[in-house]
Amino acid sequence: LICKAEIPGLDPEDLDISITDDILTIKGEIKKEFVKERENYHRMERRYESFSRSIQLPRKVMIEDVEATYKEGIVTIIMPKCKPEMSQKVKIKIK
Repeated sequence: LICKAEIPGLDPEDLDISITDDILTIKGEIKKEFVKERENYHRMERRYESFSRSIQLPRKVMIEDVEATYKEGIVTIIMPKCKPEMSQKVKIKIK
């Protein structure tokens, strides 16, 4: 199974991907900083946007073999299928 999600402006360190049984969860926080400079003043604003999405997978996957990559604003999660009786939860590292 392959899942792709567009998450532009995200630092991969702020992304949390986990699988529990047949539920894939993607959570993260996008941090934005705006700086405006003029002759008489300097203004900086910071915004934080949190998100969380859970997706029910059509079947359980081999979570120890799941791989995730983040490139050009797109996270790609590759999940090999497994037998339905296997069940675990593992935090997935992003390359």
